[in-house]
Amino acid sequence: MTFLVLLLLLFETLPVAFGSCTQGYYQDSSNSPCTPLKSYGESCVNNQECNPKQLFSCINSTCLCNPELSVYNSVSFTQTNVYFSPVTTTIDPIYEDDDNTLIQKYRMNSQPAIIPSTWDVPSGVCVLKVGASGCSLELDSLAFCVRNSLCKDGACECVPPFTKNEDSSSCALGHGEICTNRDNNIMCHENLVCSGKIHTDLYSNKFTVSSRCQCPNPKYQEYDQVAKICRNLIDLLPCNPNDPLSFCTLGSSCFKDSNQSDIYHCKCEKGFIQSRSTNRCQLSYGQPCNYKTSMVAPLSHETCDSSLECINGICHCSNSVEIYDLSLRRCLSKIGYFCNENSDCETNSTCLKKMEAGQPARGRCISSKNNNRNYLFIEFYSYFLICF
Repeated sequence: MTFLVLLLLLFETLPVAFGSCTQGYYQDSSNSPCTPLKSYGESCVNNQECNPKQLFSCINSTCLCNPELSVYNSVSFTQTNVYFSPVTTTIDPIYEDDDNTLIQKYRMNSQPAIIPSTWDVPSGVCVLKVGASGCSLELDSLAFCVRNSLCKDGACECVPPFTKNEDSSSCALGHGEICTNRDNNIMCHENLVCSGKIHTDLYSNKFTVSSRCQCPNPKYQEYDQVAKICRNLIDLLPCNPNDPLSFCTLGSSCFKDSNQSDIYHCKCEKGFIQSRSTNRCQLSYGQPCNYKTSMVAPLSHETCDSSLECINGICHCSNSVEIYDLSLRRCLSKIGYFCNENSDCETNSTCLKKMEAGQPARGRCISSKNNNRNYLFIEFYSYFLICF
């Protein structure tokens, strides 16, 4: 009997056992020897040669991960999964005061029990993308999900506050999310970095790290929440017109500097003008605009310059009697209209003020070609009409 048991154990350790291969081997035909399953990147003829336990498939004659369902995991990590057991029922006591008598009642509380599980995800295997089905909560299974995700109802989904990237190949933290660069399990989305300052309390000698996911150059870049990319601000960082990943702030493009032929910077496009307070672009005079956008995002590329207003869908001066001076970027009063100082009047005109007893000085823009007598005559004539 002992000899028979040893013989059976010997057959189990052999690659070939009664015409079939043991785990980890494959066989081209019934008469061929068993060969070890191939790993990631090795050449293959069909899926049979690639290790199915590691989710490999033969793609373009190479054992690879199925790009529609999974990605290759090059670094091992620990994955914690939470799943729910069938509904359990407990009895919770409730105490009520009824006529000075303590009466004990009971309430049925039914809810699924939360069962956490943690295991190491090895390197060198395919892990399922976010949204892909087929993941397993069994510890002996290699149908794992990508980092920072969990298997719920047989499909992979990101663990909040992590979100998936464009191709669902990873779960990462978005712009502004708290992160730590000391933990490999916490990472930011592509093109973002985890950076921040260390604050030390002099009294307790304790320190805290306030790190967040942000653009690599937060002083010179802004984050586009819609496109999920970092954009260079005007005239701050060099740009490359041939680099598809070199983005300028909206309303601008990468232009060559006039004084340096080999240097490029982001500059406002035609129809835009640089904001007075920021290194961004805003709509210039006469450009189409949207009033609602101006109210929601007053400094965006879809709003008018600070000296203009969106009137009837066009960037215009707030008063129709004013004209816009492009060189000064100001709306100025026309000849014959009120002013406070010379700079309020249009070109080739001055602000002539009239003094009245007990009243603040009033001014009116007059042509620089006319003398003061013309203005005084007009004022005297107006006074004569009123009094007589």
